[in-house]
Amino acid sequence: MTKKEKILIAKMLKIASDVFANRRCNDLDKSLANNWSKEEHSEFMKKYFEINNEEPDEELESFLCLGDSILMECLADMLLKECE
Repeated sequence: MTKKEKILIAKMLKIASDVFANRRCNDLDKSLANNWSKEEHSEFMKKYFEINNEEPDEELESFLCLGDSILMECLADMLLKECE
């Protein structure tokens, strides 16, 4: 995937995040990450906290507690960070 394609995906995720944030229910479908190990969840959350300049919450075991719009925004930021 090219840098421009990653930037395009990130921009589309940010637009989708805004749309999803305006819905009443922002729960992430838990089946989307059924095949993630506990370690993968933990690593993802470390990235999430780093990107958002937040202190890590060590008790948080799963990103599934994040809303769908927050997850899209985070993934978009990860892609944009890769493209710097």
